[in-house]
Amino acid sequence: RRSFTQQLDQSLARPYAYLRTDAILFIDIDNFKSINDEYGHEGGDQFIVHIADAIKSQIKGNGYAARFGGDEFTVCLPGVTETSVRKICDKILSAARKPVQYGNQVIKGEISIGVHINNKTATSSELLRAADIALYNAKNSGKNQLVVFNENMARQLSARRDLERRLQTAHENEEFELNYQPIMDSRTSKIVGFEALLRLPDGDGGYIPPDRFIPVTESIGLIAPISKWAMHEALTTAKTWPGKLFIAINLSPRQFEDGNLVSTIKSAIEQTGFPPDRLELEVTESLFLGNTEAVDLQIEELKKLGASISLDDFGTGYSS
Repeated sequence: RRSFTQQLDQSLARPYAYLRTDAILFIDIDNFKSINDEYGHEGGDQFIVHIADAIKSQIKGNGYAARFGGDEFTVCLPGVTETSVRKICDKILSAARKPVQYGNQVIKGEISIGVHINNKTATSSELLRAADIALYNAKNSGKNQLVVFNENMARQLSARRDLERRLQTAHENEEFELNYQPIMDSRTSKIVGFEALLRLPDGDGGYIPPDRFIPVTESIGLIAPISKWAMHEALTTAKTWPGKLFIAINLSPRQFEDGNLVSTIKSAIEQTGFPPDRLELEVTESLFLGNTEAVDLQIEELKKLGASISLDDFGTGYSS
């Protein structure tokens, strides 16, 4: 890392450096933890060597590269155009996807690449940060791809950081709210229950849309504690309703990952004294695309509590 930044600083300090366009690449292995978990750290190390070879095979002395740390690499390509950088990155992506023989096993993996084309006046740290922001966008856009930095990305990242801080503050100070949307019986036009909807005040009298804050809540690991609060709050409120009205509560696929979901809901039912047969738990179809065995077991345990399960947003995703 130190060698790379020193070379980059020296390159930027050369006379007439502003006349040449350099590209900075920030490369990260996708889902590297899964590779380590499945093949062990030696297998993970071998895959890191594979990625280093993939990078070296494509730059061929036209630039310099470094393992920046962990499963991250950086590359500087001097005197290039965006078109030529994209071609090189496509070749690196393709080389990285080739299977790696590890003993009697085959390791397959992918990488994401963030690219910044030098704007002539930036420092080495600014160049690396811009490439890192582009990498962040490549990861968030589905991975296994390259993304070229633009200034809008920096603004988006700043807004994302602000939202993360707002979520943390709202969680610590219990500033979230629950709204209750009526569910009607289409045959009788009567209200038969309500769906609990999580809402986040923006601090200025308005609300941050759920489709903005829910994914961020999931990605920073706050969905479980916030959902635990929402479950207890919703059941406490619903217990005051007439006996036949049910409460529908959304569950995030992330809540099924830590193994605490069933005990959390069971605890909320016991603490509030809410009848479980009036509780409807809504799940999305994406829940069943991953570890379905573990999900099925939890679904069965939730049914044993007496709650019903419904499919939310049917037809808007894979089933459509």
